[in-house]
Amino acid sequence: MCFTTIISKIFSKTIPKNKDIDEYIVEKKLIGYECLICLDEFNQGQQLTVIKCGHLYHTPCLNSWFLKKKTCPLCDEQLTI
Repeated sequence: MCFTTIISKIFSKTIPKNKDIDEYIVEKKLIGYECLICLDEFNQGQQLTVIKCGHLYHTPCLNSWFLKKKTCPLCDEQLTI
């Protein structure tokens, strides 16, 4: 099963800001997945951002990162935000 199928079942999509970033609300805890900035798990009710390279982050964590760089924290993919 592809990851986009899994997240469509787990998350409620919010209004997208742009083409490189999609935001979601976690509907149930994601076991085995963590934000690669703060290293905490994704829990129910938290806001999550998926960027175009497919990496997942808590939205507040990623927003803090974007104050420094406009790239993916893991793979350095350039983003339009």
